[in-house]
Amino acid sequence: MPLSQSKMLIRVDAGIGIGAKRVNAMLALAREYRRRGGQTVMVVNEIPNSLLRRIETEGSSVHQIDCTSGSPDDRFETQEIIDLEKPDWLVICGNAFDSDFVKSVSKSAEFLILADGHERSTPADLVIGGDSSLAIAHGDTDAELFQPAPPEQQARPSQRLTGPAFALVDSAKVAQPASRKIVAQARRILVWNHGPDFDNWTLRTLQTLSDMASKRLIVDCVASSDYRHFAELENFKRHSKVTLRIHRNVDRIEPLAERTDLAVANGHAGCYRLAYLGVPSILVTTPESNLSVIEALHRHRAALSLASTTESGTNRSTDLVSALKKLLGDRFHRHSMSRHGMELVDGEGPKRVVNRMAGCMVSLRTATLDDCEIFWHWRNDPETRSVSLDASIIPWATHAEQFQQSLQSTEAKAWVVQNHAKDPIGKISVQLQDGGREAILDLSLDQRYRGRGTGSVLIETAAQKIFGEFGVERILAQVRAGNIATERSFRNTGFISIAPKIVNGVMANQFLRAATLERLPGETQKSKAA
Repeated sequence: MPLSQSKMLIRVDAGIGIGAKRVNAMLALAREYRRRGGQTVMVVNEIPNSLLRRIETEGSSVHQIDCTSGSPDDRFETQEIIDLEKPDWLVICGNAFDSDFVKSVSKSAEFLILADGHERSTPADLVIGGDSSLAIAHGDTDAELFQPAPPEQQARPSQRLTGPAFALVDSAKVAQPASRKIVAQARRILVWNHGPDFDNWTLRTLQTLSDMASKRLIVDCVASSDYRHFAELENFKRHSKVTLRIHRNVDRIEPLAERTDLAVANGHAGCYRLAYLGVPSILVTTPESNLSVIEALHRHRAALSLASTTESGTNRSTDLVSALKKLLGDRFHRHSMSRHGMELVDGEGPKRVVNRMAGCMVSLRTATLDDCEIFWHWRNDPETRSVSLDASIIPWATHAEQFQQSLQSTEAKAWVVQNHAKDPIGKISVQLQDGGREAILDLSLDQRYRGRGTGSVLIETAAQKIFGEFGVERILAQVRAGNIATERSFRNTGFISIAPKIVNGVMANQFLRAATLERLPGETQKSKAA
């Protein structure tokens, strides 16, 4: 079944204190899913009427539940809605939904996604974001609820979609700026905490800023609803040497970030939104931090990471003072961080997630001699030849001999792509080169399935299979110049343009993808937008 004939139901947690950040992320996912032709349904609880209207205006059906998220009543009402809507995909987003909740409501849906970074013992097809080693950091007292089941107990192994490439940034709500104005001397600081903050790094950060600055420094402090030290924060505000504004509404991040010169955050997934907006950031490692987020942003020079310490906090405070002194007046460094952040988090995360969803709805089987004839028909299809690097018609005898040789080769492999009904819809073939470090990808799609966004699905499915089976460092694809649709499909699945090449006397545009989907060093905004 293609995405265009499927339905996705999203149960997302929101409410007073939690804010609507998860709803906005799920709206971005739902928008891309509908763009590919699918239907979407959202099940929510306490959200503003304006957000309800936005969900409906964008084309999703919406059901509102008036009970505590994750409660037995919630489980019963959610199950009733699932039975009514009969979705193919079920998305559970929010740490209020424990393993028992997920197991109960997911029985009726064929495909399951766990979002917001938590892995329950229930196996899922896709897990978006997160770091399961930090389960308790989100305030959960039972880490077992968020541990994946052992592989032998999983009916379907989960694909984990982590890192900036899969960040569900709502680019329709807040467009990424072409560039960000970087002032010579940073004056507006954003301190953003996520979690209970047992060590109270938030207050220590504010004290550090107050000790080293004057009233000319303007600090916006945003803390999540489960922050444990609001009383201390309000008391500190009375004698602070900086202009301090305290915000409990995490939905205010975007407008605050637009006028922020520098952010200090505890390395949570929301930091991808800061990178997307080009906000230079210092990431402080705390028990609540998501280490994968910190590592990705620091490695790509989109943020500066401060290592954690088991001491009372003195060393970390010293490091923070040094980092602040360096960055507040270092316009060049902040400009570099801003540029790298916007290149790394490009707002295409929802598209990549939906590509993986579509990939779950197709399967690959190794080609055999029985497939020789259908490969021959696909190869000689007039429309295929018109965009091929070799437009000649291949005689049956020649094809049969070449096909048999390729099946026996240790450096070549071919798969038949099947849809949900096990009907063949296309083929994928690969040729290894450069000592097995690089694979040349070739694929074709049955004419009945073209123009449905299936090309991107084939490419993404092929990439995952090739990286997983051969362990290559990179995949190379060569596309005849002028084949705009295929070029777009490669770009949409993480491939970048490299120098063109003449192949069989024809100009071929080349595309390369490394073994990781994170943005490659040196990739420019121009190549991203091409």
